[in-house]
Amino acid sequence: MKILITLYSVLFALISFAQDINFNQVNLANMYFNPALTGMNGERKISTVFRHQWPSSTASIRSTFVSYQDGSNSFGNLGIYYMNDYYMNGTLNSNRISLCYAKPIKIIGNLAITPGISGTFIYDRIDFSKMTFDDAENPRIIDMYDILFKDRHFSGTFSSGFLITWKNVFAGVGLNQFGTIGANYTFNTYSNIGISLSHKEHDLLVIPEISLNTMQESYNAAVKVSSIYKWGKIGIEYNLRNGFSAIAGVQLANFDLAISTEWTNSESSDFNDVYFEIGCTYTFKKQGKNKPLYNYSLF
Repeated sequence: MKILITLYSVLFALISFAQDINFNQVNLANMYFNPALTGMNGERKISTVFRHQWPSSTASIRSTFVSYQDGSNSFGNLGIYYMNDYYMNGTLNSNRISLCYAKPIKIIGNLAITPGISGTFIYDRIDFSKMTFDDAENPRIIDMYDILFKDRHFSGTFSSGFLITWKNVFAGVGLNQFGTIGANYTFNTYSNIGISLSHKEHDLLVIPEISLNTMQESYNAAVKVSSIYKWGKIGIEYNLRNGFSAIAGVQLANFDLAISTEWTNSESSDFNDVYFEIGCTYTFKKQGKNKPLYNYSLF
């Protein structure tokens, strides 16, 4: 058995991470939350997000998300993303590559529905020399490793979702990891509903919404307000489970830059921390005049 740090702290970190869906900049990591958001608004864009969770803790998590999506094709929207989670200074290094597809379908008038699906290849690498105790819980699978577990593990998952847009109202549901190959990953959902309120004269857009994340018997509800004025944007979120988030950014030509932060109010004082997240996207010229256009949340 390796040298122990506080067992309670490690278990708390693992369980909390297992129940936390990364990234609060949903507009940049949209395919991870709901495949139906792939290529929304007929856009072609490249996005990247970096998130550092619990930076002052030995159980810190560094997550990187890079994606490309194309919504300009008549046969449907295509996307691909790579995600890396670097957990507890390399104890777990998880890599994901996912292919996504979505198809906007116009129902009647301004009403449209977009179903989506994705398949993900996962490569997990565990460094047992950095384990703080013989058995540890995989934060993605919520299952216990034992000492005979391989240090490299391959698996796959399938996710789906849908998005409904009507005039300036949007609602979506993502069903993540409903099917697995080679591992028993935990099914979770992400759903949200909101409305885009615009003031044409002053180029002001305000988007209030509510969202709900679920995983096993846990849930995480949030109230969010995003606002965009010309080239600037700002937003705030109240998370019913663990605190507040805020986001600020700028839109310069085809570039969209943003930084967000999150304050936790965990009952464990060791994990009262500030997370931060940096995102950037480059959007190519929009195509597809017949695509349903809508404004989406910053979160």
